[in-house]
Amino acid sequence: AAEGGWGEAPKCGIGVDISSKPPYTVQAVHTGIPADWSGMIKVGDVVEAVAGSSTADMPHQGVTQLFLGDHSTEVEVRLRREEKRVFSTWLLRCPSELTPAE
Repeated sequence: AAEGGWGEAPKCGIGVDISSKPPYTVQAVHTGIPADWSGMIKVGDVVEAVAGSSTADMPHQGVTQLFLGDHSTEVEVRLRREEKRVFSTWLLRCPSELTPAE
């Protein structure tokens, strides 16, 4: 992009940190962004799928890339909580400063 011009917009996420190896467990939910606003994602939840793709055999970078997308686009995340409850939630992607929730 030319200096001062319109470059490609940075990719946006949903506001979670996950463990570095499978099963990918939510380590932090950041404040003021979709994962926090939804109230659906909790620390300790296991990310089973993102955008319809199973995370079981996926490298960490692959999972984090699925969280990313253009601002205000939606992504479906399937989670498992406490080894028994499996559920999906749709979240909007948005930019953030990534401040962990209390």
